[in-house]
Amino acid sequence: MKEMLIGRYRRIRSYRELESQIKAGFAFVGAGHHSRQNLYPIIDYLHLPLMHICITDKAKAVLIQESWGVHTTTSIEDILSDPQVRGVFVSARPESHFALASKVLSARKSLFIEKPPCMNSGELAELSRLAAEAGVHVVVGMQRRYSPSVGMLRKKLQDTNVLSYHMRYGVGAYPEGNPVTDLYIHPLDMLCYLFGEAQAEYVSKTSPENGVQTISIVLKHKGVVGFVELSTAYSWTAPKDSLQVNTLKGEYILSVNESLEFVPRPKTILGIPMEKLLAGPVASYKLCSPSPDIPVLANNQLYTQGFYGEVETFARLVGGAKGKSLSTFDDMKPVYSLLDSLSAL
Repeated sequence: MKEMLIGRYRRIRSYRELESQIKAGFAFVGAGHHSRQNLYPIIDYLHLPLMHICITDKAKAVLIQESWGVHTTTSIEDILSDPQVRGVFVSARPESHFALASKVLSARKSLFIEKPPCMNSGELAELSRLAAEAGVHVVVGMQRRYSPSVGMLRKKLQDTNVLSYHMRYGVGAYPEGNPVTDLYIHPLDMLCYLFGEAQAEYVSKTSPENGVQTISIVLKHKGVVGFVELSTAYSWTAPKDSLQVNTLKGEYILSVNESLEFVPRPKTILGIPMEKLLAGPVASYKLCSPSPDIPVLANNQLYTQGFYGEVETFARLVGGAKGKSLSTFDDMKPVYSLLDSLSAL
């Protein structure tokens, strides 16, 4: 009897997974390191019908078509003119994203655009206008919004009063681009997602030298003050990425967007801290943490970091399934206001 029930459950689960596959046609612009490591594996896992890949390197295009078996082109017009393509992934050079996104939206195709989608608020407003006119779905590749741990933290913060937070984001030298729009957009966007619009009350910015720069910021949200360090003066192999949020209930600690810990606020009686009277161990609770010992989707870093969630959301929306983009162009307006102010310094 038990074996029969288990077998039936497995069959039902298998059929549901097969029936949920997306039937819409997709195309991809770009095949760089980030795309190959983080986005293409998810597209393959979801069995999305990938009909075209567009890149500028002709020799590379031949290699990809031979090894991947997908039609590869050097002209985006091959994608835009194909009526079977309903959704387009764009993950190319940051400086080309605005022009590519504009073409995709003008062709009335849904768009997944990697960060940064554009370089300033003016370009963002134009993309928002084009998306509204086209009536298509848009997902900006801000994967932290789709991270399970970030989502859990956001829900927890809605049930308590936030007092303050400390954000530390540090990576290695970045001489090949603009760290503000290419790198710092991720932590700043997550802070806007968690705490709402923000104004920079104080900014200290060191002059970049050989790709090394540090920005210290005091951000003021509605009722919340945050202290932020953004830096390329650390290491790529041992990056610093943590957020500590102090609330009336206690402290939430988010580490590398995967592990969420809660430390309850010590109790007081008549205003007297009980920890001073009865010293003991500090309680700590793991609310969200992947288990590397169990090889399932929920413990895969592409899932815990939010890459899977953003790609799946886009695929479901294009395929006509229920879902909601957490990162439309309108959602990006608060972070671009911050980016504009930082870039102007």
